[in-house]
Amino acid sequence: MDDQKPLMGAKDVLLDALFDIAELSSEANDLASFFPMVHRIIGNLLPAENFYVALYHEFDDTIELVYMVDLADPDMTPGSVSSQDLHRGLTGYLLRSGDALLLSGDGFKQLAEKGEIAHIGPDSLDWLGIPLKLDHKIIGAMVVQSYDASTRYNEDDKQLLTFVARQVVNTLERIRHRELLEQQIMERTQALHESNQLLRREVQERKRAETFQSVMLHLSELAHSDGDPQDFYVQVHDQVSRLIDARNFYIALLDRKQLLTFPYFVDQHQHQLQAKARKPGKGLTEYLMRNGQAVLVTRKVRDELIQKGILDSEGTEAFHWLGGPLVVDGQVVGALVVQSYDESNRYRREDLELISFVSRSVSEALSRRRHREMLEAAKRELEAKVTERTRELEVANGALRRQMQEKAALAERHRFDAMHDALTGLANRAFFTTQLNRVLKSLSRYPNRRYVVAFIDLDRFKIINDSMGHLAGDQLLKQVAQRLQACIRETDMVARLGGDEFVILFDCVQHDEDVALVGQRIINALHQPFEIQEQQVFSGCSLGVAHLSRRYKDASDVLRDADTAMYQAKSRGRGQMVFFDDTMRENLISRFSLQNALRLAVESGQIFPAFQPIFSLPGRKLHGFELLARWPRAGGGELTPELFLEAAEETGIIVDIDTLMVRQACRQLSLWGHQLTDQPLFVSVNLSARSLQNSAFMKHLVEQVREHELTPGQLMVEIRENVLIQPSPGLDEALNALKEVGVGLILDHFGAGSATLSVLMQHHFQALKMSPHFLRQVTEHERGQSLLQSVIAVSRYLKVPLIAHGIEEENQLQAVQSMGCAYGQGEYLCQPLATAQAELMLCA
Repeated sequence: MDDQKPLMGAKDVLLDALFDIAELSSEANDLASFFPMVHRIIGNLLPAENFYVALYHEFDDTIELVYMVDLADPDMTPGSVSSQDLHRGLTGYLLRSGDALLLSGDGFKQLAEKGEIAHIGPDSLDWLGIPLKLDHKIIGAMVVQSYDASTRYNEDDKQLLTFVARQVVNTLERIRHRELLEQQIMERTQALHESNQLLRREVQERKRAETFQSVMLHLSELAHSDGDPQDFYVQVHDQVSRLIDARNFYIALLDRKQLLTFPYFVDQHQHQLQAKARKPGKGLTEYLMRNGQAVLVTRKVRDELIQKGILDSEGTEAFHWLGGPLVVDGQVVGALVVQSYDESNRYRREDLELISFVSRSVSEALSRRRHREMLEAAKRELEAKVTERTRELEVANGALRRQMQEKAALAERHRFDAMHDALTGLANRAFFTTQLNRVLKSLSRYPNRRYVVAFIDLDRFKIINDSMGHLAGDQLLKQVAQRLQACIRETDMVARLGGDEFVILFDCVQHDEDVALVGQRIINALHQPFEIQEQQVFSGCSLGVAHLSRRYKDASDVLRDADTAMYQAKSRGRGQMVFFDDTMRENLISRFSLQNALRLAVESGQIFPAFQPIFSLPGRKLHGFELLARWPRAGGGELTPELFLEAAEETGIIVDIDTLMVRQACRQLSLWGHQLTDQPLFVSVNLSARSLQNSAFMKHLVEQVREHELTPGQLMVEIRENVLIQPSPGLDEALNALKEVGVGLILDHFGAGSATLSVLMQHHFQALKMSPHFLRQVTEHERGQSLLQSVIAVSRYLKVPLIAHGIEEENQLQAVQSMGCAYGQGEYLCQPLATAQAELMLCA
């Protein structure tokens, strides 16, 4: 008895479903809304997430997919599946066999191997299809599919869906019969409508006859009346409109110059101004005037006349064209025309009688008005000539004034363009230089007046310009110009020198504090985000300030010193402002000399390598070398990389130095190969970001590694943390290329930056080299021990060896050893060695 309760519940659900399907005949408006409702009801009986219905049309042997929901291919819609694919697939096989079909496992392949099916859609675990039959005739199929192992179908589902399909067919037929009945009702309604229309036309014909008599009488009275011609034409148009469709109506007349004019013109497709006087040609109006009698021209007749060459094909093509000639003193002087552009408005032969009578009435009126109009026309012609002559003089004077104004405006524009930047509208370099030279000359006459020049350079402009495009860069420059103008006084002058460089000439400055206040205002303004291409962009700036004095002889000298101060500000970090002093010029000259000397040193081969050993602790066993660049200067002594690295970076010579160091490291590793122990020693080389982004350098490095047949891990590349945390195009590709040829990666100055963890997660390092800053703090601050312990803890957690870099004292060595640091290097352990000395250490 307990087993029968679920069964009785299932029967209740089935009965409710059948009842709901039967009710759909009244709920569904059409088949398009019927099948989604069926899908919902079947989904309450068994899993039916993937469901479709296909109807078979016997008259043309096609299968129509009328409804489909498939989770395996959600983009598939009924229109996206062809009838041919359904014929060749499981649906076609089901319709041919006429039996319910449940396929699982190899059942699909067996049907394909037998040639029963040639097209299979997305792979499914179970496929259950039920034919839709009406009076033993197959009218379609209903299918559910499963792609999930947790949802399978069995014979009970097959019987259940077969039983439901019968009710679906019955409801489907009721909906179809209802649609057929509605179609019949619509046809009967249409027949009654046509009969009613015929009766209305008879009534309209009777009314038209009465109206025709009234129109004829009114037109006869108009012909004998005097008044304004335009009012006469309007009344004629009104009377004609009472009988026929005259929305498109015009009267054409030949004037004294034998030009065809249109004194009255109303048209749906053409404006009255378009009906200008013209010479008679091959138009329908001229065709009517040549024949001298009323004509009705249909589109067919018009095409025949065009083929015969009587008419040309220009002008708006009317569906029906009806016109009557206007005859005065036995000569055709014009035409009265109505036309239709709509096929529903047709003119008949009896309309010719109306047009003929109307044209005769208008002709009589024209004949009576002719003499009076000739006198009035002569008067108007004379007045028109006077008016025209006056207008021509006014036009000529106006044109002359405009030419003078345009020349003045053009000259002013040329002057403005010559002195202003085309992009921002600010003063350009030439204009600013001229004004600055003028101010310098005035200093001798007004020594108490103080002027200041501020040189402004944008931060991150090149990155924005390269990443977002030149259009975004131009928009940024425009907004920068606007903000700069908002920060200064009207008496001050801001200019764009070129690129992302701007200058400001401050007039009558009382104190440096005032300049500092304005400078900070500019820095704050440019630090705010810019709206570029619907996104926020951040830039910022650096300022260099130079005071004008009589020692300056030329504007270029002022700009040079302000530029020098600006570069000093950039070296101190972004968003800084620096005032120029003489020590900056001396430093600039010294740096320039250093850069020239460095370039000559690289070209003449004066840069040589030095090897600083890296030991394992505490036994001080040699673990590897760091290759350092050394430069002996004239007069003795060496310049360490820290002293000339900045100059090398600025000039780009760093790439040549890195190339030399990589070549020397690979060469020595190849020569020392026979001396290496079971744990091969490595040589690490510091590389700059500029070198890593240089394709020629990277190609040379890879060639050197392969040429000297280095094993993975022999050559290491040291990269500072600040290089990795800054966005550098192509850097990731370079690091991947190093990894492919077995070059290891060491993170130099570990812990000095603020993004160490993100860098460690992004790249795979063979070792971490702590910043010497931590070792100096061991002796200088009490918390130095804690900082050192935190760096060592991170290394142990990541299981990456840590190298204590910069060990210069005994207490530093003891500190890193006591905390368990595995490796160390520094001048306390060993000074950098020449190549020969390094070889002796290997042999020791």
